[in-house]
Amino acid sequence: MKRAKFEGRMNEIMLVATKAAQNEDGTTDPRDMKVIGLMREALSYAMQMNYEIECLKKEIKVLKKNQEEEREEIGA
Repeated sequence: MKRAKFEGRMNEIMLVATKAAQNEDGTTDPRDMKVIGLMREALSYAMQMNYEIECLKKEIKVLKKNQEEEREEIGA
């Protein structure tokens, strides 16, 4: 998934979770804040993994292109 789109979705999830954890008076229970912090950490790992996957896809694309060029040179 494109990085910007993925980050946008993750930010939306965090916003919804933060709003859902708030009480009627706008305060958030410390236990809920702990869960939100852990969720934020997990989402940051997910964003990093998504970025690494994008980089690997680009690298594979370049390697395939180089391999095709090499085949064409050998065949020519």
